[in-house]
Amino acid sequence: MGPGGLMVVLSSTRAWVRGFVVSGSAGRRRFVAAAQEDRVAQAVVELRMGGSKELWRRSLLIEFGGLAGVAIGNGGRPWTSREAWGELLSTGEGYGQRRALEALESGCRRAEDLVEMSRLAGRARWIEGIDVSHTRGEWTTFACARVIDGAVDEEAGRVWRVPGGAPGDDCSALAYGIEQRLREGGPRADLLVVDGGKAQVAAVSAAIERAFGGGRAPRRVVGLAKGDRNEGVVAMREGETLYDETKQVIARGDAVPRLVRLARDAAHSRALRGHRELRDAAFLEEEEKPPPPLLRRGRKVKNKKTEALDILERERLRRSLLRGLGETDPLVAVTTKSRPSCLSPLDHDDETARDAQRRRRDEFVERDDARLKNKNEFVLTAPYEATEPQKRAVDDVLSRLDCDESGGLALLKGATGTGKTYAIARIIAKRGLPALVLAPNKLLAAQLYGEIKDLLRHNAVEYFVSYYDYYRPESFSATLDVYSSKRSAINDRLDELRHRATKSLTSRRDVVVVASVSCVYGLGVPSAYEPTAFRRGDDLVAVADTLRVLGYTSDDDNDDAASRGSVRVSAAGASTVLTIAQPADARATVVLEFDDRDRLQSAIEAGTPVDEVQLLPASHYAAAARDLERASRDITRELDERLVELRSLGKSAAADRLESRTLSDLELLRDTGTCPGVENYSRHLNGAAPGDPPVTLLDYFPPGDPRFLLIVDESHITVGQLGAAFEADRARKRNLVDHGFRLPSALDNRPLSAREFWETKVDRAVFVSATPGKHERALLKSRAPETALDAHLPAAELVIRPTLILDPVVLVKPASDQVDRALDECVTRASRHERSILVASTRAAAKNIAKRVAERGLPLRVEALTGDLKPQKRLDILARLRARHLDAIVGVNLLREGIDLDVSLVCVLDADKEGFLRSDTALIQIIGRAARHVRGTALLYADDVTPSMRRAIDETDARRAVQQAYNDRRQLQATPLRWSKSYAAATALGGLAQH
Repeated sequence: MGPGGLMVVLSSTRAWVRGFVVSGSAGRRRFVAAAQEDRVAQAVVELRMGGSKELWRRSLLIEFGGLAGVAIGNGGRPWTSREAWGELLSTGEGYGQRRALEALESGCRRAEDLVEMSRLAGRARWIEGIDVSHTRGEWTTFACARVIDGAVDEEAGRVWRVPGGAPGDDCSALAYGIEQRLREGGPRADLLVVDGGKAQVAAVSAAIERAFGGGRAPRRVVGLAKGDRNEGVVAMREGETLYDETKQVIARGDAVPRLVRLARDAAHSRALRGHRELRDAAFLEEEEKPPPPLLRRGRKVKNKKTEALDILERERLRRSLLRGLGETDPLVAVTTKSRPSCLSPLDHDDETARDAQRRRRDEFVERDDARLKNKNEFVLTAPYEATEPQKRAVDDVLSRLDCDESGGLALLKGATGTGKTYAIARIIAKRGLPALVLAPNKLLAAQLYGEIKDLLRHNAVEYFVSYYDYYRPESFSATLDVYSSKRSAINDRLDELRHRATKSLTSRRDVVVVASVSCVYGLGVPSAYEPTAFRRGDDLVAVADTLRVLGYTSDDDNDDAASRGSVRVSAAGASTVLTIAQPADARATVVLEFDDRDRLQSAIEAGTPVDEVQLLPASHYAAAARDLERASRDITRELDERLVELRSLGKSAAADRLESRTLSDLELLRDTGTCPGVENYSRHLNGAAPGDPPVTLLDYFPPGDPRFLLIVDESHITVGQLGAAFEADRARKRNLVDHGFRLPSALDNRPLSAREFWETKVDRAVFVSATPGKHERALLKSRAPETALDAHLPAAELVIRPTLILDPVVLVKPASDQVDRALDECVTRASRHERSILVASTRAAAKNIAKRVAERGLPLRVEALTGDLKPQKRLDILARLRARHLDAIVGVNLLREGIDLDVSLVCVLDADKEGFLRSDTALIQIIGRAARHVRGTALLYADDVTPSMRRAIDETDARRAVQQAYNDRRQLQATPLRWSKSYAAATALGGLAQH
C-alpha cells in the first residue's frame, strides 16, 4: 500500500453489493460498476467522493455485515475500531448492534494487522505457515496453513505424512514438506513463516532454491523461534525471535506482527492434529496399519459438536444491522407467528435470569401429564408361561416394594439361568411405572436390552450408555508436572440411541431405559430438551436461528445420507429448502420449504405433509441465547475472583494459564454456543447454585410418585460403582482446579454422589444378584435398620430354572500342568460339539493360553476375551462362541457376571489364589457360567481348598440339592436351552437399533 492509499480487507463482498440497489448520481453508478467487478477499493472511493453519507454508511453496513473490514487513512493509518464504530452505528445494546460491533472490530483488527505486516514485508495479503510434528518416533507430519487478508483460510490447509528420515529431524522434514507443497502450484505466497529458528529457515530456503530455483518460491521466508515455554504466556511471547533468510533478527517479542504468529500457530495446530490422528490410529486400532500419505485435503473437517448453522449467517447479519439502525427491510414483509424462545430479549438482571431458569426446570417436572401417551400400559409378551417359582418371587418383590419395613427396597436373589430377566420384565409390567434398569457395563446392558425388548416389544425399551468408544479424561499430575487433555472417540450410533431414550421419556410413560452407570453423569437440562414447533408462515432466518441454538449443524456434504442433527440448505427455483435429519434417527427427515419471501409454505415429516413440525434439540446440552449471555457474565465474574485468589497465593503461572484458557472458551461460547470442555461450565449454563446435584438422565423421567422404578442388575457390583464414580471424578478435577486448568465451578460438573442418588432420586428399587453382599446390606440398613440386622438379607429367591437344569458339578483338580490339562478337557468337549470357558488370573496369562493352543497344534478354536479389547470386539467374540464358530474362550474378569452362554465346562485356573478375582462371590459367578448346560461342570485347579472356595462349593452344592429334589418330586427331567436368533443379534452394539 503506497502513501495516501487505502487498505481493503475483503471477504465475499461482491455478492452483497450486487444485492444493494443504488441509483442517482454518476458517482453512485460508478460505485455499483466497481463493486460488481470486485474492485472494492475503487467502489469505496466513489462513494466517499460522491458525498452521500447515508449511502456510504449503508455500504459499510454491507461490508462489515459480511465479516469484512475496511480501513482508510492517510499514509497508511487505518481507522481504529472506535473511529469506525462511531462512523457506522450510534451507541446501543441491541442484539444486532452487538453483532455488528464484533464484526466491525474483527475487520478493523485484520486491517491493522495487514498494515503492520506491510511495514515488515511489503505486500502480505497471502501468508503461509509451515510446521512439522513427530509421532512416537516413527511418523512425521508436515502441515501448511494459509492466512489470506488477515484471516486463516480453513479450507486451504494441508497435512502430509513425511516418509523415512530420522525421528525428530525438523530440518529434513521441513525441506521435504515444502517441496511437496510447491509442486502443487497455486498462487505464490507473499510470505512463508517457518515454525523454527535459523537452521529451519536455512533448510527451507535451500530446499526451495534446490528444487525450483526460486521460480515458485514465496517472496520472502522468515522463521519464528519459540520463546521460553516454562515461564508463562507473557515470557514466551517476549522470548520469540523472528529471523529472515539471511539469519538476521528482524523482530523480537511484541514487535513480532500478529499475523506472523497467526500463520505459525495455524500451521502448528494442523501439524499437531495430524500427529494426533496418526497416534490415535496406532493406539486404538487392533491391527496397526500404516497411515495414508495424505491425511487431509481441500476442506475443513467439521466438528459436529461445535459447528454453528452458518448457511444463512449473512442474511441474519444484514437484517440485524438494519434493525439496529431502526430501518425497515423491504425484503422482510412477514412477521413470524410465534417468536422462538431462543430469540427473546436478554435478562439484564443476572439473578432474575438464574431464577427464571430454575423455574423452567421446576415447571418441567410439574408438566401436564396429558402430554404423555400410553400412560401405564406395559404388555408382557413371552412364548412361555411363568413358572410357579417365578410367580412367587415376583409377588414377593412387589409386596416388599410397598412395605414400610423394607424402605421401598427389594432384593431378588437368583441363580444363573433361573429367568431373572423374565422376572424383571414381569415386575415392570405389573408395577406399571417407567423403569430404569442399571447394568455394570455396556456388554451386560446390551444383553439386557435385547432380552427386555423381546419381552416388552409393544413398549418403548431404550438403551442409554456412554457414547465413547474410547475415553481418556482431562487430568494433571502434579508429581510429574504433566497435563493430559481429554481424548475420546465418540460412537455416533450410541449417541443416537441416547437421543431415542430421552425422546421417549419426554413423550410417553411406558418406557424402560436400560443403562450403565453413565446415567448418573451430567446431562443437559430437561426443560431445554422440549420440542420446538415450526408452523406455516414462519420466517426463514428465525427458523435458522432457532435450529442453530437447538444444536443443529450445517451439512454441505454431497453424500446421500445426511448426518444426524444436521441441516442442508438447497434451492428449488425461487424457493429455499431446509432438509433436517433428526437427532434420534438420521433416516427420519423433515423438509421445510420457504417461498420467495422467505416464509414457510410447506412442511413434510417422514414423507407426509403436515401443518406443524416439532423438533427436539440436536444436543442434550443445547442452551438458549439468553442463558449463554447470562452464563458468560457468571463465568467472567468467577474468573475474576479466582485470578485474585491464585495471585494472592503466589500462583501467577496458574492464574495466567486459567485466564488465557477461560477467555478463549468464552469467545467460542459467544460465537458458537459451545467450546471444548463446555461441560465444565455446566453449572453456569444450567443456572445452578454451587453444590447443586447435576442434572442427569433420572431428571428426564416423567412426573409421578414415585417417578420411576429402579432395577439394579448384578447389584453386588453396580451399587459400588455408583459411589466410586463420584469420588474418582472429584479427585481428578480437584487437581485441575488447584493448578489453574479449570475454574472451581468445574467441580460441579460431576456424577451424582451415592447419597444424592439414593436419598433424593430413588424411591423404589429392586436389587438383582446371585451373590448380594455388603452394598445392598448398607442401603437396607440406611432405610430399614431393623431388617438389615438379620444374619441373612431378606430376599425373594429364584433357585429353580425353567429348563430344570441343575447347578454345575464342581470338582477340584491339582494345579500342576493346569493349562495343558485344562486345554485337553476343552478338546474333549469340542469333540462332542460343546463349548468351554477358561478363566485365568491375568490378561497376559489369558493371551498366553490362547497362543499355547497354536503351539501344541490342538484342534481347538479359541480366542482371548480381555478388557483391553473394544466393546464391539468383545461382543463379536461372544457372538462367535454362541454361533459355534469358536470352541472356547479365555478370559479374566469379564466372564463373571451375567454373560449368558450355554457352555458345558468352566475351568478356573489358580483357584486358590485368594483375592477379589477368587473370592467366594467371584467363584460363584464364574461357576454359574456352566449352569445353562445339562452337563455343566466346573473344574477348580488348586493345590489347597481356600475358605472362599469352600463357601462357593457349599453354596453351589446346596442349590443343586434343592433343584434335584424339586425335579424328583415332580418326576421332571432337565431340557437343553435353546437360543433364539433375535436374542443373539441383540447382543451386538451395532445392531441394537435394528433389533
